[in-house]
Amino acid sequence: MRIAFIGIGLMGLPMAKRLCEAGLQPHVWNRTRAKAEPLAALGAQVHDTLAEAVHQADVVVTMLEDGKVVESVLFADGLAQALQSGSLLIDMSSIQPAQARSHGQQLAALGVGYLDAP
Repeated sequence: MRIAFIGIGLMGLPMAKRLCEAGLQPHVWNRTRAKAEPLAALGAQVHDTLAEAVHQADVVVTMLEDGKVVESVLFADGLAQALQSGSLLIDMSSIQPAQARSHGQQLAALGVGYLDAP
């Protein structure tokens, strides 16, 4: 199973680290690459672009700052368009329920599953 983790900040770093410790070798991306670099020593693949990080991912986990950032990363920055049909996006960011429902509907139209898991 190929897992991508998007958002390596205060909460995302320890979560991605746990995936590494479990031997899952996640593909990671952060707007500030330097925040993701420590994960490389643990087996993560650090990517320069969202598209590279989620390429052929079965599961993508997002842990981003807020709803505006999630919206931007998903749709303006191209994450949603880079996902393969049949994949699952798990959003662990704290966002408004209406935003989560909207994201789920938009992703469903692309054939992508969605789980809101703040």
